Amino acid sequence: MWDFPANTILFLEKMVEEMHFPIQSIQTDRGREFLAYKLQGWLMEYS
Repeated sequence: MWDFPANTILFLEKMVEEMHFPIQSIQTDRGREFLAYKLQGWLMEYS
């Protein structure tokens, strides 16, 4: 089964690593991966 929150976290970690400036916001489509506790926890740690 697909683990959408984990894939999203991997993508965001890579994006943060590659950007040359701090990310202030992310616009989403409110997909289920953005409502997952796993991703919400990662976002709280990042901010």
